[in-house]
Amino acid sequence: MMNICIPDVRNAGKFFNPKTVEKWNSIWEEFKSSSAGGMTNDLYLSSRAIYASIALAPLWCFIFIAIMSAFAETIAWICVALAQIGFIAGAVVAWLYRQKMSETFKNETATLKVTGEGSTDADRYVYG
Repeated sequence: MMNICIPDVRNAGKFFNPKTVEKWNSIWEEFKSSSAGGMTNDLYLSSRAIYASIALAPLWCFIFIAIMSAFAETIAWICVALAQIGFIAGAVVAWLYRQKMSETFKNETATLKVTGEGSTDADRYVYG
């Protein structure tokens, strides 16, 4: 496998006892068929993509910095405009909600004054 952590004994038969080479080959096949061996082999097969990503990361970083320095003022003003629109929309929604609650409160008060239903001494004191 990568000849880094695990030496390749299969091709070095003249340096090792044949039984050692045979045992090593069985261990090697067992490792390759296990989930850890499969994952290690997947990392080995994708190593070119990993190295390319590491090499391209600074390039993408510098491109992003260049774009941000070119358009930073525009992006900042867009953020300010969106925040202002959000504040205005929030104020309008709050005003409409207040109007709705005010009308609901007036209707409930009028109902209590006219019918007296559901009113207690405390309601009469508060509502008139």
